[in-house]
Amino acid sequence: MSTATDARKTMRGSDGFVWVDNIPVAMLQSVELKVTANYEEITACGDPSTYQQLNGTSGSGSIKVKKINSNLNFSIAEEFRTGVIGDHSITTKINSPTGGTERIRVTGVTFDEVTLAAFEAESIMEDEYPIKFASWTYLDRIA
Repeated sequence: MSTATDARKTMRGSDGFVWVDNIPVAMLQSVELKVTANYEEITACGDPSTYQQLNGTSGSGSIKVKKINSNLNFSIAEEFRTGVIGDHSITTKINSPTGGTERIRVTGVTFDEVTLAAFEAESIMEDEYPIKFASWTYLDRIA
């Protein structure tokens, strides 16, 4: 059952931060990191049920920013151009109104695409970076 006290604990996205390779991401608009379970279906003769066996996980997500420079675009584009892909990490931090902090680090990050140029008249420019990642760690959690 929810109470007014619980409502005041509700976290706000505006209290979030992201670092790519320990460099703060400026003008962050949104971040999403999620893990998907990869299951194989298991069936057996004489049993009508289908069971799930976890075979691994896959991480994916995206970061969206208001464009203020070309630094991240340039470094991703250079990786694609040269074929030398860096060992990237992303750390997220969200502060709770009650004083707690949740921090998560994902590692083995690869960038899926980079937009070299996209703009339109009378529009604020944004860049979005779709990613994949191999593993994750909760550095801090809010209990």
